[in-house]
Amino acid sequence: MKSILAVLLAVLLAGLAGGVSASDLPDCAGDRYDTWNNCFGTYTWAGGNKYVGEWKDGKKNGQGTYIWWNGNKYVGEWKGSRFNGQGTFTYGNLIQGGTWKDNEFLGTVTKVERKEQARIAASDLPDCVGEHDASWNNCFGTVTFPGGSKYVGTYKNGRFNGQGTSTYADGGKYVGEWKDSMANGQGTHTYADGGKYVGEWKDSMANGQGTYTYADGGKYVGEYKDNKRNGQGTYTFAEGGKYVGEWRDNKKYGQGTLTYAEGTTADGIWKDDEFLGTVAEVERKEQARIARAEREKQARITKEEREKQARIAKKERERLARLEKRDKYERTYNACMLDKSPSVDMSVSSVEKAVKATCRSIAEDPSFLEGLRYN
Repeated sequence: MKSILAVLLAVLLAGLAGGVSASDLPDCAGDRYDTWNNCFGTYTWAGGNKYVGEWKDGKKNGQGTYIWWNGNKYVGEWKGSRFNGQGTFTYGNLIQGGTWKDNEFLGTVTKVERKEQARIAASDLPDCVGEHDASWNNCFGTVTFPGGSKYVGTYKNGRFNGQGTSTYADGGKYVGEWKDSMANGQGTHTYADGGKYVGEWKDSMANGQGTYTYADGGKYVGEYKDNKRNGQGTYTFAEGGKYVGEWRDNKKYGQGTLTYAEGTTADGIWKDDEFLGTVAEVERKEQARIARAEREKQARITKEEREKQARIAKKERERLARLEKRDKYERTYNACMLDKSPSVDMSVSSVEKAVKATCRSIAEDPSFLEGLRYN
């Protein structure tokens, strides 16, 4: 069976390549391909890429074969140096044969060819045997799950690994690379609502470079992280506007240019989809913010210094007040003792205690007259 499929593929490719070799156009003259027009020629670039086919106005047009340095190959129709028309693109074990427009793969010609390509991609693996379980290893199999989803592709240790196609119950579909039953690598997910993502995946989330075409006609081309637009990217809106610049979590964030459908632009700095102003305006605002923050800082320092000095002065006043109170107490007490002791017999212990107690009481809280008398 595999040999028959290989023959069929060879026939398909030979048919396309045959169209190139049978060109009725004259050979292209000279070494500069940008001057080649309505002719058939071969050009090899410095990096090792090579094109053999028809040219028009210095661009690849008509039938032709382009071979990349790494062995990838496109055989088919061209227009304006882009894949346009019927053609087959081979990269690694994956083969996309069908209709193309401006380098975008629109689909295979027939359902038979779709099945053929899937089988060819897995031609080196045997069919998986028995019911789906961990024993499915390094084989090609098909499983329909209870919820209605279906996977067709390669398996390793009972998990989706390698190339495969998963069709979901809601009508969505993923075609591409898998690792441990999660989309990893290059792949295309067509969603039930008509949206389509083509690009890099990690752990079943869009991560890396990718293109999302929305059901309403909008389109984003750029970087993704965890299923969200993050990094550099271009969003072309369905109504005709376009934003080119930086993104964070699906929002315009950083430097970018929004061109509205009517032609006006907003070029500058964005934050969470809000336009903050031109780069110069934002820089001025930032400088003003820094200057204001510095003034506020200095004001805080000045205020704190004043408060510190006030605290020190208060403590000093309190210390001096304590000293003054103690000195006043001692003066009053001593004056009181000098005043009262001569008139009594201080050799009598009880009398001495009574005089001292009286003077202590007066020293602690002298009356107006006592204050005048003893101070």
